[in-house]
Amino acid sequence: SFEWIAKKKNNEEFYAEVSLKKLNYNNELFIQCLISDISERKRIEKELIAEKERAENKEKLLSDLINNSSSFIFLLDTEGKFLALNNSLAEYFNKPVQEIIGHTRESFLPKEIAQQHLNNDRLVIDARKTISCEETAIHPDGLHYYLGQKFPLIDNSGKLYGVGGITTDITELKKIQNDLSIAKKHAVENELFMHTLLNNLPDLIWLKDKDGVYQMCNHRFEQFIGASANEIIGKTDNHFFDADLAEFFRQKDKEAIEAGGSKINEELITFASDKHTEYLETIKTPFYSNGELVGVLGIGRNITERKNAEIELLK
Repeated sequence: SFEWIAKKKNNEEFYAEVSLKKLNYNNELFIQCLISDISERKRIEKELIAEKERAENKEKLLSDLINNSSSFIFLLDTEGKFLALNNSLAEYFNKPVQEIIGHTRESFLPKEIAQQHLNNDRLVIDARKTISCEETAIHPDGLHYYLGQKFPLIDNSGKLYGVGGITTDITELKKIQNDLSIAKKHAVENELFMHTLLNNLPDLIWLKDKDGVYQMCNHRFEQFIGASANEIIGKTDNHFFDADLAEFFRQKDKEAIEAGGSKINEELITFASDKHTEYLETIKTPFYSNGELVGVLGIGRNITERKNAEIELLK
């Protein structure tokens, strides 16, 4: 028999299976020819071939994806033996994949680290659910940290037959987090140091933004205003002084900004905390961050003794 593309009377082509058979009838030789329409069978065969190709392409795509991932990807049975693993994990173990399958981690990892991984596998098996966990592994350059997703392997009958896992090296992330934590700690310590230092200086110190709104001040400035830093920050001179004095202070701020450098003036002020007066030498300096004007930094130094001495000399 053989297959053949035949034509119907209307010239429509169809797949045919042709079977030929010799027959001897009354000492005469005949050829029996049977023609069967196999178009439907051929259609099904083509669909099966196409489906098989699609499945093979998907399998190859998945295999390429898994084996080109830098993460460790693996499947284990309930005894912890490898059922499958990707190239990255095989390279870490420095063994071909086929030499790893059927073995447990204890064959390739230090006992304490293998036990750490096994303990997390047991959590998945006992709970029959996915977990996130952090694990470690020894590399030539030291200890590395991995963030893992581990999940139960369950067949169609509901039977759990193993554990799957995807673990990603987060050592650099851990280092960045640690460096950030140290930097934050140092920043807090530095801020505390600066806060303590500023509040123990005999000078008045304050910072306003370019619109004249207070951003910070020290304890001596609190005494001058007669309010706490929390009550001062976010407000302008108009909240604490009469219009003329507030305008005087604002004008001096503007002069420093326009000059692009420090401006010095002397002024007699009265402390709201106890009503005593002091002569101040006030230095106002434009304050910049990354080249952009932030505001004006003010420092007021008590020069009362010097001024009193000057007054005495003039008498």
